[in-house]
Amino acid sequence: MAKNYHFRKRNDTFAALINYDTMKKVITLFFATLLLLSSCSSVPLTGRKQVLLVSDSEVLSSSLTQYDSYIKSATKSTNQAETAMVVRVGKRIAAATEAYLKQNGLESEIQNFSWFHQM
Repeated sequence: MAKNYHFRKRNDTFAALINYDTMKKVITLFFATLLLLSSCSSVPLTGRKQVLLVSDSEVLSSSLTQYDSYIKSATKSTNQAETAMVVRVGKRIAAATEAYLKQNGLESEIQNFSWFHQM
């Protein structure tokens, strides 16, 4: 029985190794990686890297909406001593955060905080 050898042209060999579907996946992966890397930024407070899938303003707006909704439905504490302690701790956290930002040259970030100490 004679063996049939088929010799391909050089271009046929390349086409056989890399088909259209594989190339499409590689290109898609390349652009997805490029998009992911382009959305990386660093956090001003800590300097760590982060990927922003949603902008800070969108997160802030959504969180304030959810917070307002929660506050309207939440039961207020009737224990004045514990309420006073929570307000006192909240004010100390706010003061410490603002002092840290000022010491590290990030005064402009203070305007992004909305401190709420009312119970």
